[in-house]
Amino acid sequence: MTSLSELRTRANEEFPGTPVEFDDGTSIVIRTAISLSDEETAQFDALIATLPDEDSENVSVAASRGVILDILCLLASDGEKARQELSGESLALLMTLFKDSTANAEDAAKSASVAPRTGPARSRSRR
Repeated sequence: MTSLSELRTRANEEFPGTPVEFDDGTSIVIRTAISLSDEETAQFDALIATLPDEDSENVSVAASRGVILDILCLLASDGEKARQELSGESLALLMTLFKDSTANAEDAAKSASVAPRTGPARSRSRR
């Protein structure tokens, strides 16, 4: 039998976040979205829904920056530290970090979906 503690450790190893080191030498991890709790996932989805579409003509850089910062703080292992260190950064840097964190999740999800299955093979009988 496997304990939940062991499963959490394995999940963190299989779906790692993106480590970020700040200029002061401290660091955080931007977790992947698939590692969020149900409550955090609901918050994540709500924040994503507020981002403008790519085709939108009325895109506010400031508003988009604020939403991306909120998402990164939600994903961060230390949201307060993330907000403190990232709040003065450009939208370009925030988007780069966001894309890196989502790429890690996509890669992990792809590898999990093509992983070999274990267990007995099922045979098909013909009638």
